[in-house]
Amino acid sequence: NQFEALYPRIALGCALIGLRDYDAAIAHLYAGMPHAEAGPADNVSRRYVLTGIADYYYYSGESERALELMSTIIHSPLSPAWWGNDEPLAVQLLGDLKSILSPESYASAWERGQTLEFDRKLEQIIAHIHN
Repeated sequence: NQFEALYPRIALGCALIGLRDYDAAIAHLYAGMPHAEAGPADNVSRRYVLTGIADYYYYSGESERALELMSTIIHSPLSPAWWGNDEPLAVQLLGDLKSILSPESYASAWERGQTLEFDRKLEQIIAHIHN
């Protein structure tokens, strides 16, 4: 179906993020947004798309925005418990963010992310993409 066709784009986007080829990655991640938007709430591909977008925010100099999104992903009740501790993209990004943000900025962004509902954050990102 149309959503299964997006899996390779999402995987390629995440691979390119892992290689730090952010400019090439973002088009593939944005292409995967319909899957993230319409897929089941517990769909792991949602987390991959959004983790990749958070990494793109970091690359773009929006570190607090990146961490806020990661906190939202990790604290979603439907996210796998291992996401923030074992998912390589998430672990790398969280380490990068911890190394550049002050402890106060890190704590503040982390807390803000916890207060946002996953679906609401997803809607905000989709609206930003379409503008």
